[in-house]
Amino acid sequence: RDGSQLRLSIGAKAGRTYHVYVAERLAGDMVWRHERAVGPATSDGDIVVVLEMPLGIPARFFKTIGVLP
Repeated sequence: RDGSQLRLSIGAKAGRTYHVYVAERLAGDMVWRHERAVGPATSDGDIVVVLEMPLGIPARFFKTIGVLP
């Protein structure tokens, strides 16, 4: 995290598109909201995704899903 930006690093595979989802909690009435799509990746290796995350908001949880075209 750098100020109001959160940097996520995704280990990517060439040709896949990655979707980043965010949730406010991991229990109860948890809802995963689509935050961003990245790709398709041009080669294997890390992709860095920068998300705005204002200071003072509650903790968030992230997951990524990679899909083939």
